[in-house]
Amino acid sequence: MLTIAKSKTPLRKEILISRSIISTFLVLLTLFEMQAERNATYLPDISLSNTVAAISWDKNGLPCITQEAEDIVSKLADEDTIINKLPQIKIYNIGVGTAKNICFNWDTNRNMKAFMDVLNPCDDIDTSYDGNMLHLKTPTIEQGIGQSDESQFDFLLNSTQEFETLAFPYSYYTLIKETYIRTDNKEIPTLYLSVSYLDVQGKAYNRTIQINTDISFLEQNPDGSGFCIYTLTSIKENKSMLSFNSLNFDSNTLIAITSIFAVIISIVSMIFTVIFSFQQLKHNKNSVKPISAIKFSDYEDELAVKLENVGTGPLTIKRLVFKNESQESSTLISMMPPINQLWTTYTESVDGWTVPVGGQLIFLKLHPESDETKLLIRKELSKITIYLEYMDIYNTKFQDKRSLDFFGRHFEE
Repeated sequence: MLTIAKSKTPLRKEILISRSIISTFLVLLTLFEMQAERNATYLPDISLSNTVAAISWDKNGLPCITQEAEDIVSKLADEDTIINKLPQIKIYNIGVGTAKNICFNWDTNRNMKAFMDVLNPCDDIDTSYDGNMLHLKTPTIEQGIGQSDESQFDFLLNSTQEFETLAFPYSYYTLIKETYIRTDNKEIPTLYLSVSYLDVQGKAYNRTIQINTDISFLEQNPDGSGFCIYTLTSIKENKSMLSFNSLNFDSNTLIAITSIFAVIISIVSMIFTVIFSFQQLKHNKNSVKPISAIKFSDYEDELAVKLENVGTGPLTIKRLVFKNESQESSTLISMMPPINQLWTTYTESVDGWTVPVGGQLIFLKLHPESDETKLLIRKELSKITIYLEYMDIYNTKFQDKRSLDFFGRHFEE
């Protein structure tokens, strides 16, 4: 009997330990699933559309447009495809949450090296890159092409109707043309573009996008002239998964480790319960969090300054101030000079006003009837900075600030 009792005791301990571990894991899995569902409600996803481009060149490799090329484009390409026009790639947010502080940055060193590996073996072209500028030399062309700075966008809502445009770098556009002129190889090097952005929680996302060039038509004439239609397609790089090997232990060591692990997991599960409780409260606040977007229009036929709520909850204005070098005011219209026409619309003091989700508040708008009026208003707006304090339904305070110096670019030398 004594022997039987000793043999059952370790078994009971193993069963209790296993049951504790399983129950703890189930709790953790439930908590992580809840967190994953909460994160999914904020998840943005930046995507690039396929973009069709057409290029045509004469026998000297210079841009030209022939009737034959125009006829082919009308048959094979989209209606908005224009020959020898720099491609504009449309950027969409196909996720479920708002993306903010979006930044695009081309991997220029890597991309340039790939092109130079293809082109420099050719006898009639020499390419080099010094870190700031592409130097290109052919029998008919010698030029330096500067690299564009990174492209940034403040906000992009989750909408298939709203998009921004990313200009395809002129250096890559030129190198694609020179590749098609000099080689029979229809495979253009893959280009690499990185994008980073935040969701409404402030969580950062980083992606690397591969831009491939898929050719749909190529004509290379004996005299050196030619014509090409190609499509820029994007693919997101997949990150590799880490792997590990299991370790082998004897039974006694495994029981000891399992017991310790069970205690640790029990403590950790309690900590996670507290953490997720706070995160649930944070989620409740984020689900009704307003986000201010101070925007403006500066066109030939319209000047406007407005506030949009691009968040997920109503935005209540606590204090709004407009300042320039000599004065400050709660209304923008009061800081404008006299003009010989009526304002299209404007608002007086808006402290205490609430802007609903997706709503906007126009501080002022004008359809200028003369160049003199347009320049006068632009000059005054360029001196002003907007300071905004606002709250959500929990009375959490937020601040925003934006200068209107963009209107002053017309006066820069």
